[in-house]
Amino acid sequence: MDWLQDISSSLSSPEYHQPEAILAVLKSTPAVIDTFGRSISPERWNKPPQSGEWCFTEIICHLRDADKEINLPRLEKILSEENSFIPAVNADAWSETRGYCQEAGEIARAGFMRERGSLIQRLEGLTSEQWETPASHAIFGPTTLRELAAFIAQHDRTHVQQAIKTIQSSSNLSDQAKF
Repeated sequence: MDWLQDISSSLSSPEYHQPEAILAVLKSTPAVIDTFGRSISPERWNKPPQSGEWCFTEIICHLRDADKEINLPRLEKILSEENSFIPAVNADAWSETRGYCQEAGEIARAGFMRERGSLIQRLEGLTSEQWETPASHAIFGPTTLRELAAFIAQHDRTHVQQAIKTIQSSSNLSDQAKF
């Protein structure tokens, strides 16, 4: 489990300014989630490390639904409307209202892989000019598609760190659970 602590300490806040860097993070997240999922027993996917914290499956469901219902629609709106307005969305409550912790982890992971693939495919097809398409965000104000994509990458990093802590905590729940 030393490798997990090494990864956690190296996940500081890198800069995400270029489309290539943004895409690299967005492509790496599914691989990280897949690796973590293979590292823990299926029964640990739906066990939160502590009351009020998300289990591993909740993290995956959150990422999946954010791509499907927030990120991809925002991307399409920015590309189809001139200087589009992007409303804020609070997706944190979805975990409880949608029952994420009761979902099957493997199905959630497959859904995340599918949605992330769609997001990456759409972003990879953008021209340099499209990356700079302006928009107005309810919280961030004037922005560009590139800046919003960088926020998605940072969001990924935040939830990868959360997954690391969740896995580390849940590994302490059972002496039988080994990485």
